[in-house]
Amino acid sequence: SSAASDVYKRQELFIPAENDPLCEMLRLREGQSAFGFRQCHYDSRGNPTLYSVDYLRSDLFHFTIMRIRP
Repeated sequence: SSAASDVYKRQELFIPAENDPLCEMLRLREGQSAFGFRQCHYDSRGNPTLYSVDYLRSDLFHFTIMRIRP
């Protein structure tokens, strides 16, 4: 997490294109796949405080999403 003043975060999982140059840096073997994880954190005024884009090999990372209604 970034600064304690973050009010909300927006996160997105995506499948990168096969010819994506950043995906090519993962040196995937035949049959391996990757996914992307993009996130942005915002303060109480709606200003972004952190932005990151990560490319992850699907054989090394697993995400679980749990949704809780307020």
